[in-house]
Amino acid sequence: MVNMPLSDEVFSMPKELKQILHGAKSGVIPCRRLSHLVHAATNKTDALDEWNAYAYESRYTFPDAGEIRLFPIVAYHLGDQLHQADNQSWFNLSTDCDETHSTKLREAQTSVEVLLHDAGIPFMWTKGTALANELYPKHHLRPSSDLDALVPWESLAALEDLAAKRGWTYKLGQGVVARNARYHGSEMSWEIDGGIHLDVCWMPRLPFTFDPLAMNWIFEQGGSQDTSYANPTWLLLEAFEHGLCANVVSPIRWVVDALWLINQRGAEIDWQMFFTLTERYQLHCFSKIGLAILDAFTDKIPKDVVRAIEAMPVSALQRDECLMRVATPSNATEYFASLKYNRALRAPKAIYATKITSPLARHAGLSWRLRGKIGFRNLHARLIWPVSRHFN
Repeated sequence: MVNMPLSDEVFSMPKELKQILHGAKSGVIPCRRLSHLVHAATNKTDALDEWNAYAYESRYTFPDAGEIRLFPIVAYHLGDQLHQADNQSWFNLSTDCDETHSTKLREAQTSVEVLLHDAGIPFMWTKGTALANELYPKHHLRPSSDLDALVPWESLAALEDLAAKRGWTYKLGQGVVARNARYHGSEMSWEIDGGIHLDVCWMPRLPFTFDPLAMNWIFEQGGSQDTSYANPTWLLLEAFEHGLCANVVSPIRWVVDALWLINQRGAEIDWQMFFTLTERYQLHCFSKIGLAILDAFTDKIPKDVVRAIEAMPVSALQRDECLMRVATPSNATEYFASLKYNRALRAPKAIYATKITSPLARHAGLSWRLRGKIGFRNLHARLIWPVSRHFN
């Protein structure tokens, strides 16, 4: 394992991808100060030294919410050495890292599972809900504020009926608009019993909209320990695609989640399917950057996999898309990029049931539906994106 302050020069990737990293919002990549925190959260043997190095590098700053989310697992690794750690008061900063909150989440998860099973609604736990239960030594060591699940499109009506019967309230309080979210969105969120939030998606993530390949594969290939959890291959790709995006809360935890996946469930990862999903949904940049960063922390990624990912070509469109997502775009760029993001133009071969939506249209409650095959994939994006770049 590489045990040194990291910089983008450590990562083996093309210059064009390093330029993307230079534009990334702080916390997306584990450079120098954050690298020590990542090591402390994934390597029990050197946890004390890495934590004290992180505390020293942070002497002129203060940990943000993204960093604080990693403190519970670091404290667990420190164990009896906790009293030797610098800045011990930092371990008391987070309000959602305690065992009480974790217990509430687990009870809510069990309750939802029973309700969904009784209603005959297929579901799959994903993101933090799956990671906390499948990978971490204790549930509360991977703090999460809500529950995340995938439900097939065909089961949404039954899910909405169940939510209405149980008295769940829409998280954003959007009323009728929220009830129709499945026609112009990608997820619905409810506040369920106990004040816990339940986020339900009916597609893996935006690039995968209504493509049966990804959704069917996820539901057919449940995790080996429990079929109600997404499998490690999907969770790793999701960690890259979701974790690398800029966020109000620094998303550095994606590196730790991915390393736990590699270290705990690496043998179960289907790398051929990982390549297939990467190519089908044009996530070349995310997979290249993600594996390059992980390879700097662990030697458990097969070298032939790293070389194969490095050899994948990256188009200008893919590079610009990745840059827009890891950085914080201007309003103009975000507007034009939404046209580029529309799922009709991003579908690999055919559209099954999708739409084109821009921010202005969403604000007006409008959405255009498309069905059938599209022969001009990414044409709109190629015309719009070069113009939008000048507004960033």
